[in-house]
Amino acid sequence: MHPEVGEIEVDCQVLLTEDQLQALLVITASPGSASEEKIRLLGVLGTQDLAPGGEPERREAAPGRRV
Repeated sequence: MHPEVGEIEVDCQVLLTEDQLQALLVITASPGSASEEKIRLLGVLGTQDLAPGGEPERREAAPGRRV
């Protein structure tokens, strides 16, 4: 459950190396679904908190993410 957009339904694929010591998770929403729209909305919201009754507040980006 995401605090700003609610529940997001996703599919998850796991790709493993031959020795199965590393895994890559590929998480996607169904094309055209409400979940896809929510993920796109989160891309627009970025690192802003939706503060009630005021201006959006900026928050620190996660490590490795550009602001």
